[in-house]
Amino acid sequence: MLAAGTTVALCQPIVRIEFNSVFRSWARRLRRSQVERLVEAAQERLRGGQRSLFVHAITPSDAAAKRRFLFRYGHLLVDQVLSTLTVARVRLTNDLLARSTDEAVSASLDSLDAVHAAVARLLGEQLKIPPAIVSFDSDFDRVDDLHVWVR
Repeated sequence: MLAAGTTVALCQPIVRIEFNSVFRSWARRLRRSQVERLVEAAQERLRGGQRSLFVHAITPSDAAAKRRFLFRYGHLLVDQVLSTLTVARVRLTNDLLARSTDEAVSASLDSLDAVHAAVARLLGEQLKIPPAIVSFDSDFDRVDDLHVWVR
């Protein structure tokens, strides 16, 4: 994608909600020792020169604080990946919500996937290109006239 000069369009709040949903499902399956190792690895990497996640250095003490720390670290990593791409940020407007409702109804998508499809269509209209999306989610196969790059 980088070599082709592709612009990635996204709605940042929806990306965060998607990340939180996936991370929550994954984190629930972790054992306490796995969480401890992940927190230690994240703290070590932050000490190694990456920008700090927090105003004050913290050492999470209870299970909830450790998971919160890992969520924030995950957000930092997602932001770092996005910073390597050309990103067009799209606001979550009433028009985009109406478009996402149309996508949800016509292709039986869940609400977050419907927003992603609506963003792809909006960008396609604005750039006068066919709408496309990068996703491992086979649900997007049901969306008419939407090219899915990865499965």
